[in-house]
Amino acid sequence: YAVLNKESTLLFAEEFESPVIYLDIISSIAKGQNRVGEIASAVGLETSRVSALLKELILLEIVEKVRPIDDPQSKRTIYRIKDHYLRSFFRFIYPEYVEVNSSDYETTYDEIMSGMNDYLGHVFEDVCSEFVGRSCRNVGTWWGTDPSTRTKEEIDIAALGKGTIVLCECKYRSEPMDEKAIETLIRRSKLVKSNLPRELKAFSKSGYTDGAIRLADSEDISLFTLTDVSTPNK
Repeated sequence: YAVLNKESTLLFAEEFESPVIYLDIISSIAKGQNRVGEIASAVGLETSRVSALLKELILLEIVEKVRPIDDPQSKRTIYRIKDHYLRSFFRFIYPEYVEVNSSDYETTYDEIMSGMNDYLGHVFEDVCSEFVGRSCRNVGTWWGTDPSTRTKEEIDIAALGKGTIVLCECKYRSEPMDEKAIETLIRRSKLVKSNLPRELKAFSKSGYTDGAIRLADSEDISLFTLTDVSTPNK
């Protein structure tokens, strides 16, 4: 732990005179507080100050700004940590500093493992995004509101293909993706503001149920597994 902590925090000590607030911002993003207001509340600063600090982190390519693919000028912005190593460090190690430096290693281990599957789900999305990027451009994501229900909706991967908009659902779970997940992707795809034909894809760590396969076939949705995305130039 000491080596990981020193290497990760040294980067900020070298770049910033007061690194602690930057460390807190990165930790906040790693926990899923990825909007300016959420970050500001977590670190106890005004939103204007947080926005200025985020710009510095973006210039250093530590953090990136993400907008919905159908609205690239949108003010609906989220922030994410670009580097997988820093993302994992600030998600699991940095928040557990006290526990790691105590003798209660079992509690620390349990805390880390409790969030591991969720973290790996995001890593899986990144791997799938790279796969989609082999044939598409502007690979990103999409989120918005369903006007009929006023609920927030999200599509894991959104990209521009060859004359199409590509929309993808990703599931990193021990059970196969079911028909309901395919139905959700179809419903959410209709919320995306684009005149381009929609091309739907699904990615699942553990395959698909028979119902999901039948629905995907009838709706011309491409299905991929972990093996597909981990095979070079598949």
